[in-house]
Amino acid sequence: MIVMGDLNSDYFHSDDTVRRLATDLRLQAHHPEATNLGTYRSNNRRLDWILISDNLKFVEYGVVDDVVSDHLAVYASIVVD
Repeated sequence: MIVMGDLNSDYFHSDDTVRRLATDLRLQAHHPEATNLGTYRSNNRRLDWILISDNLKFVEYGVVDDVVSDHLAVYASIVVD
């Protein structure tokens, strides 16, 4: 399973939407504590996420530094683990 999108949520607190979604659906985020993956340009917050199930593995993950909206795009290469 893969869930991705503009979720407008942090991952820091147990009640943050993205963290609850990941926990409830048993999904993982790529290094949720990383500080270099900000996607919201005005304050560099990480609000856009890709969550994957345990049978998948992130091979590559990043943020595209190209302005197409108020959010930067997120990309990932994922393989079956």
